[in-house]
Amino acid sequence: MFFMSSAMAAFSEWRLDLITHHKAIAETPLCEIA
Repeated sequence: MFFMSSAMAAFSEWRLDLITHHKAIAETPLCEIA
């Protein structure tokens, strides 16, 4: 289950980053995010 916990941690960090920089990310094309 290590992979799952790592994925959840990465997703949590991504959410925090998304909330913190939502405006900058909203102005960034999805291809650059992915």
